[in-house]
Amino acid sequence: MIPKMLSFVVQVIATMLKFVIAYTLIFPSLTIVALFNEICRIFVSLSLLWTKYRLFGFGLSNMFYLAGPFHGGLNLCVLVSQDEVDIEKERSRFQRVLSQQTKTGGKTFKRLTETLSCQQGYGCWKHNGENFDIRNHVKLYDLSKPGQGRDYFTQEELLDSIFTRLWQYMDCDDSQPEWEWLIVQRVLMPEGLRTMRIFRFHHAYMDGVTTAMLLSRGLMDQPSPPFVFDLTKQLPPWQTFMLLVSKVYALLRVPYFLLETFLHSQNNRNHLQKDPFLAVNSERKITMKVSSVVPVENLRQLKNKYDKTASVTSIIASAARSALALVAKQKGVYNATMNLSVPLAVPVYPDISPRNRISFVKVHLPLDAEDEDELVQIPGARDLLSAYFLLRWMDRFPRPVFNLFHKFQGGAFISTMFNNLPFLRNLGSIDGSVIEEVMVWPHPKKPVGLLITGVRYGDSIRFYSSTDDSVFSRDDAKLLLDAFTDELGVKEWENDYTKP
Repeated sequence: MIPKMLSFVVQVIATMLKFVIAYTLIFPSLTIVALFNEICRIFVSLSLLWTKYRLFGFGLSNMFYLAGPFHGGLNLCVLVSQDEVDIEKERSRFQRVLSQQTKTGGKTFKRLTETLSCQQGYGCWKHNGENFDIRNHVKLYDLSKPGQGRDYFTQEELLDSIFTRLWQYMDCDDSQPEWEWLIVQRVLMPEGLRTMRIFRFHHAYMDGVTTAMLLSRGLMDQPSPPFVFDLTKQLPPWQTFMLLVSKVYALLRVPYFLLETFLHSQNNRNHLQKDPFLAVNSERKITMKVSSVVPVENLRQLKNKYDKTASVTSIIASAARSALALVAKQKGVYNATMNLSVPLAVPVYPDISPRNRISFVKVHLPLDAEDEDELVQIPGARDLLSAYFLLRWMDRFPRPVFNLFHKFQGGAFISTMFNNLPFLRNLGSIDGSVIEEVMVWPHPKKPVGLLITGVRYGDSIRFYSSTDDSVFSRDDAKLLLDAFTDELGVKEWENDYTKP
């Protein structure tokens, strides 16, 4: 009893000491640095006043554009349909989308006609409207032809050749925006020949939620199906008030959060040494896989099994941990630690204009859970919002300062990243052609051993993985995804489904 009381007293004293340091030393220092940077930004803005450049504002564009050796990586979002595409109709449709106006008369998707640039160390948008040509961005894929004299691509060619190539850096200068809408006709999937609409774009332009809104509300036939949840929907007054309180609290908590992160950085390094899935020496050779279909009903049943208040993200992250533990044992690795990063959307999105409103939570946990039914606990809104405000603030600095803060924050090495993208409750269509599936492969800022993205589309969820070949063999990648979906009850569901 006495040792527990002493431990509690020590924790209270340590917390109070952290608060004193955070708000007497760190907060004033951050304020001075921020003011100096804003003065620098004013001078840089004045020097760019009569040019085509404008500085990134508050957001995360700078982070995705300037940070890390793989900042040029592109996100992939793929729409699968049966009918072949008329490229001229497709260009006209996209041109109409880019012409949409906001309530104030501006262009909703103006950012898609701008290019990324760096001026005097700061990230910038470069106005490029007069040089923008939709034909350079909406086009047929022609970088390779099907093998063995076929008039169609195989699924293996799609995943191993086309997607892995398109996922890498886009070879273009600041004369053209870094996004493309590519059409791949005649791909032989298990269901038959399909057409792929591939939207690839630099993460500095937008996040996954904005992408979903662009594709559904902008490109799909109207009225588009409803979102799983709509982040642009106006919240009730009491929820708006509580969200405001949470934001104010999280903003005031940033100095303490920064200190906590720094103090834990050494502990984080100890975790990293026990992580067998780090891709530190990666050459970015990637294997992409597609999971079996997971019915949404499975997740509802799992929520009842664990806890009705459990988040879908926690349930799926727990399945990923179990699958990784299985692969680790196959490799003869025990007592390992998983360093998981989870990007989460920060509501509320005011409209469907391209933007980045996400934050990241990091979790260090042992792969071998003592209790198999124990859920991975994802940090709550408090840490999520504090990290978001910290990233937004850091995003206003030039590249050298940003990278320094990034290291001070505790390093960026993670082994596993999980994304959960709720899309539409029902299937949508483009030009009358039903979109049967939506595939997503985001590109991380740093090399990771495993990246899994779950996409809710219609009444099912599918998962799309990319594994680094320096960490996972192709057999490991298949075993991992199979074990992952098994944890979500796919095998049990299939057995029940096939019963007479």
